[in-house]
Amino acid sequence: MLALTREKLVAHLQLLPPLIDRYQRRDPSFPEKAVAWLTEVERSLLQVRSPLASLVTVSRGRIQAVSDGYRDPTITTERRSKRRSGAATVLLILGHVEAHLRERVNDLDAKLDGWRDKMAEFIAVATSNGTTLPPPSEPREAWLQTIWKSFNVSGENQTKYNYLNATMSRFDRLYILNGLLENFLNGG
Repeated sequence: MLALTREKLVAHLQLLPPLIDRYQRRDPSFPEKAVAWLTEVERSLLQVRSPLASLVTVSRGRIQAVSDGYRDPTITTERRSKRRSGAATVLLILGHVEAHLRERVNDLDAKLDGWRDKMAEFIAVATSNGTTLPPPSEPREAWLQTIWKSFNVSGENQTKYNYLNATMSRFDRLYILNGLLENFLNGG
């Protein structure tokens, strides 16, 4: 399920630029929209049981504290209104969350890339040993599952097949297999 977590995080990170645009336009709804974004991120993280959900929850609470008067101590408020210093504090909170989400995406990318390399080697050996790939069909998931099962042959590939089955979730395995087969079939 690492691929699913990654896709969800990337989707949320892509929603951040329009939110930051609200800050730049000094839109008074910026803090409210920031809380809504954090709520959606938190919901997604809870679905995949990520410990980052607690960071997002606390950040959401910190934004509530802004409406109660909290200001980040690094923001000097001498020349700023309370509303502007509050918005700046919300922006800092979002930046903190964004950095953690981006770091998690990078960690997931590294893990998925390692699996992708192992699976690419496996597919290369399997196809060079005579395993034939059936033509693409629908539903796509059933086609991918059929191909994956066709790789379960005895011999030198058996160990790698068992390793990939044991270390990867079914979703991650099919997600990576789909990408590799797209490249393979398209000559890429």
